[in-house]
Amino acid sequence: MKNITNVLTKLLQRGFSTNSSSKFPEKVYKNAANEKAKILKENAGQTGIYCFQNLKDGLQYIGSAKNLSERLKYYYSETYMKGQLLRGKSIIYGSILKYGLDNFSLSILEYCELECLIKREKYYIELLNPVYNIIKDPTVPPMLGRKHTDVTIEKMQERLHSKETRTKISTGPPPSLQPYYASSRLEGGVYEGKF
Repeated sequence: MKNITNVLTKLLQRGFSTNSSSKFPEKVYKNAANEKAKILKENAGQTGIYCFQNLKDGLQYIGSAKNLSERLKYYYSETYMKGQLLRGKSIIYGSILKYGLDNFSLSILEYCELECLIKREKYYIELLNPVYNIIKDPTVPPMLGRKHTDVTIEKMQERLHSKETRTKISTGPPPSLQPYYASSRLEGGVYEGKF
């Protein structure tokens, strides 16, 4: 199993640059579960790139956040991860749920400015080629250059809404649910009736 610090150190010795003037990686937490409080406290308000590594098989996930602490909280919520898996594919959430966070280390690869965050995430994804990352280039919009399959298009076309539902969608939610838009909706006479 490859340790993230050893892999990165070897790459740096071969001439790869992290573009970081401080120590590298910035922080290493050997057990993401046991060090939860420390992780969230030390990274509150910090912008940067992080790496989860499965201690059982060495597989990695690279991510970035403008507030690391807020982003990392999601990995400690089983309910959130299960909900995300119901909505789509996430290899890292599935792996964390399967093995538990006590089988993952977390490294803060680099703290950086918000302006270069995605560029730096892309750099580390290209450098380390993490298996858990589905999107290999975070600088490209998710659907750019991709097309829906015929099956997906057919499913979207079959998902027709009733006339009542279409009316509700077009008129928006009742003012009580949208306080910021309530006055403009009432003035324009768009909202009529109950939802």
